[in-house]
Amino acid sequence: MSPCYKSGQIDCMHCHTSSGRYRFKKEKFNNACMPCHEDKVKDPVAHTHHPAESEGSKCISCHMPITAFARMNRSGHSMLPPTPAATVAYGSPNACNICHIDKNAEWADKYVRQWRTRDYQAPVLKRAALIEAAHKRDWTKLPEMLAYISDPKHDDVFATSLIRLIPPTQDQKVLAALLAAAKDSSPLCAEQLFRLWA
Repeated sequence: MSPCYKSGQIDCMHCHTSSGRYRFKKEKFNNACMPCHEDKVKDPVAHTHHPAESEGSKCISCHMPITAFARMNRSGHSMLPPTPAATVAYGSPNACNICHIDKNAEWADKYVRQWRTRDYQAPVLKRAALIEAAHKRDWTKLPEMLAYISDPKHDDVFATSLIRLIPPTQDQKVLAALLAAAKDSSPLCAEQLFRLWA
């Protein structure tokens, strides 16, 4: 779930009309990210390292890139920054290379690491490693998966994905983690558990 949504500062209607159209016109395109990110909206170049009027200085270009999935174009609503390191490791798309199609993910990763000294990609890579292990039925990482599901600070979407991928078992550790997740405040986690046991 988007950190912006989790903060309680925005919801769907902040950015969209009731019919689903985007509320903010071209000249005020980035105002959807106000007031929380006023400094970045007022000086996009310092944040994006792209010319002010370019696609690279639109908040959604980097934080909500449009990708194709199941024959549909969709905009990601995680609002996470670009993670080219995930492209290198797992082949997933990243916002940088959606625009810079003549470059590779290693090129993009080099730049984001120069621009952001904090390794913001590390948590994404850690979650992705758990999801990949679960997809491959590599249960050597099961203790980490259960710890993630049980962590009150987990991302609901990733936790729900892990719940879906972990097979039903009589293992007491797995049962304990899933029963604890049933009490999670996230409706996503609770619904997935209901589907598992229905």
